[in-house]
Amino acid sequence: MDIQGVSRIAELVQSVAPDGRPEWLERMRDTDPHLALYYRFLYELSRALKPKWVLETGTRLGMSAAQLAMGCPSAKVITLDIDPHSKNRFVDDPNLRTLSNVIAITADSRKAQALFPAECKQLDLIYLDSDHTYDVVSPEFKIYREMLAPGGVMVFDDITLNPEMRRFWAEVPSPKVELNFLHRLCGAGFGAHVKV
Repeated sequence: MDIQGVSRIAELVQSVAPDGRPEWLERMRDTDPHLALYYRFLYELSRALKPKWVLETGTRLGMSAAQLAMGCPSAKVITLDIDPHSKNRFVDDPNLRTLSNVIAITADSRKAQALFPAECKQLDLIYLDSDHTYDVVSPEFKIYREMLAPGGVMVFDDITLNPEMRRFWAEVPSPKVELNFLHRLCGAGFGAHVKV
């Protein structure tokens, strides 16, 4: 996929196009849907890209991992969080429990690569949304971009949240695009990068 393709998917999400997600998935959000369109964007991006392997850093409640997993049920979605309660959501929540293609791992995202399944050699889609500090997100980007397939997509939450995230975003190489309309809550921002 190219960066224009990523932008087209974002524009589709912003339009009044019908939402094809299952109702439980559409309702799975932690804020007003107009402030956080990125949940649907993650679903639609996964659906269009048809990735084999997806990585998410920052599981938290499992909402983004669910969007990515349901967007492409044949994909394997690795979701990482340092908090062990995040992994338990995929056992305790009746909807998340049905997502057999999600692999939840409790670990520091900067040190978790050794915990990936052996068959995961390359990633097609990466969503970075863990600790919003330069010292975490910059190493995540460097580590996992090495695993990103050519034409693979990395998306980033909260790129304008604070000075550290703005610094990180400024260092992300082209091609990249700001999609801040996908995450208007607190002006947190959203971005995408395609590996060429």
